[in-house]
Amino acid sequence: MYSRKTLRIYARDIYGRSSLNHSFFKDQTYNSYKRILLRNSGNDYKYTLLKDLSVQEICGKLNFDIQASQPAVVFINGEYWGLHNIRERYDKHYLARVYGVDAENLDLLELASGINEGDRTHFIGMMLYVYGHDLSNPSYYEHVQTLLDKENFIDYHIAEIFCNNTDWPPNNTKYWRQRTSSYIPNAPYGHDGRWRWLMYDMDKSFQDIASTSTNTLARVLNGASHSPILLNALLQNDGFRAAFINRFADLMNSHFQPTRMVDIIQKNKALIAPEVPEHIARWRNITVDSFNLWIDRMIDFANNRPDYQRQHIRSRFGITSNVTITLDVNNDLQGRVRINSIDICEDTPGIPEAPYPWDGIYFHSVPIEVEAKALPGYTFSHWEGDATGTEPILSLAPQGDIYLKAVFTENAVSEADIIHYWHFNSLPNGTLTQVESDYSADGTALITYPGTGTGYLDTRTHRAADPVSNLNLLMDQEPDQGAVLRVRNPSNTRELIVSAPSTGFQDITGAYATTRTSNGAQEQELYYSTNGGTSWTQIGTSYTIPELPSWSLRSFDISGDPDANNNQNLMFRILFTGEGADNDAGNDRFDNFSLHGITLPFANLPPVTDLAIHQAPEDSGILLEWTYPTPVDRFLIYSSDHPYFHPTPENLLITVNYPGNQYLDSTPHDRRFYIVIAERDDSPGRRAAAIRRP
Repeated sequence: MYSRKTLRIYARDIYGRSSLNHSFFKDQTYNSYKRILLRNSGNDYKYTLLKDLSVQEICGKLNFDIQASQPAVVFINGEYWGLHNIRERYDKHYLARVYGVDAENLDLLELASGINEGDRTHFIGMMLYVYGHDLSNPSYYEHVQTLLDKENFIDYHIAEIFCNNTDWPPNNTKYWRQRTSSYIPNAPYGHDGRWRWLMYDMDKSFQDIASTSTNTLARVLNGASHSPILLNALLQNDGFRAAFINRFADLMNSHFQPTRMVDIIQKNKALIAPEVPEHIARWRNITVDSFNLWIDRMIDFANNRPDYQRQHIRSRFGITSNVTITLDVNNDLQGRVRINSIDICEDTPGIPEAPYPWDGIYFHSVPIEVEAKALPGYTFSHWEGDATGTEPILSLAPQGDIYLKAVFTENAVSEADIIHYWHFNSLPNGTLTQVESDYSADGTALITYPGTGTGYLDTRTHRAADPVSNLNLLMDQEPDQGAVLRVRNPSNTRELIVSAPSTGFQDITGAYATTRTSNGAQEQELYYSTNGGTSWTQIGTSYTIPELPSWSLRSFDISGDPDANNNQNLMFRILFTGEGADNDAGNDRFDNFSLHGITLPFANLPPVTDLAIHQAPEDSGILLEWTYPTPVDRFLIYSSDHPYFHPTPENLLITVNYPGNQYLDSTPHDRRFYIVIAERDDSPGRRAAAIRRP
């Protein structure tokens, strides 16, 4: 059909090397490939030459795969062959490279029934389950989520619908899974046995102005292939329907913002435009004017599609109107706000560099969730505007436009006051029986998980769809790095115990980040003990745990209890309650657990020489003698709770031998424990003694 074909490049050992060892794509870290494509732009071969690569780039940060792309000029045996696009090829080698799965143990299906790898047995089983069950039932809906990746499914179908790919579905549909006997809930991404969709061939999207208003949502939902059947069935569930609508709104407020899409199209046009005249001279199937015209039509689509898409959503789901949600912060250096699935910050595609106050378009009566997220060194204080309160997460069903402002304050506790800190980034794999603190000012603190049942502790490393927390980052820890502590279900028969001595500190406070999976315990309770766990005092009331990818920062303050000060038996306990705590699967997660306090005056003193410990009789004195070459600048007497510069404890006489002698007289005092230091400013020659009295 086309003179200029797509070329598939294989690396096989019969030709020499069995891999193509080159970094073809600047945004990837891979430098070795088994196969690549030199793509001819497919149905776009005589229009823009850049539609598929541009549309996939627009969708490049979503929860599904796209093919990396690099425009190239091709010569075959020295003959000019024009513009092609170097592309990744979806096959078993791609999935093994990207996800580390077993290339020989995959199901990879294409179109309605084509088999690239494996077989259709599991997919047919999923379809039969969907045919036979009403997914408005929460338990049936929950089971389907063990068969397909919900976030991947939603993002993929939203993108295809928004872009109005008229050559989909069932054409250009490809989906895959690592073959497992059953769902593995905590496996690495791609290893859990669930189906995931891959985007490719978007040549017939982003077309003329007529396609901008096309109701692709209605077309797809009225279809009869696998995608419409699955999407219609899932939309019967209230939770899925709200998630689908809100994710659509989130993406139109960010990734699918017209300015972002137009910038990507213009960038790619500028990249190939200098070569287009030469390409036209070779193939003579387009002109420079038609090239520019079709790109202008892509830009028209990008500018106008969101408004039409919102109309289609309102029509399909019976929504009365759009609403504008305005989000603000008192200081964007102190925190940010999340709405549903997107953080309002410059790291989110389509969100401007200085976003606040930010306006997003959402839907009347469709519940939304907003979260105030403090940056390191700051704490969320309260909400202002059309909703108030001190909980960082708000759930709202907007009946009209809403204004919300998150107010943050600087942390009262500095890193200098850290007693213990767990960042969990160096945990070993496998089941953990105890977790030592990553930092302790003195000694070691431990986390354990005693109780009955099959629950246990392990770790989970960061990935974009399953992130660590960036809350309470201390001691130069980097965001989006490392790992978290996983507390596995069932958790209602166990308790998380944090043994955290406060020796040498007073005015104890702390903080930690927590979240859960969909099956994890939905509530927690926090307690502390000053007697090693003999009795417990609850801190506040039970609190609700957000679901991944959201995290919540929990702070506590027991500075009002003097028994918590300088206490080697201080412990904390977290109980897991509410729905999900008795599940066999699922987990709650913790990150960046810290305990803080004010250093007691006698604690953590600089090193001294000749530290002697003396047991003083109750009714007699004790003589300390030290020799210095010159007079002592000061004497410091520390008791168990306050420092003194005079008077000295009862019956204590300190003599410093130097020419002329110097001594402290004894004066009455009733303290039982002392540290006595003789100190000079110009020398490290400190002398100290510890005195205990009955």
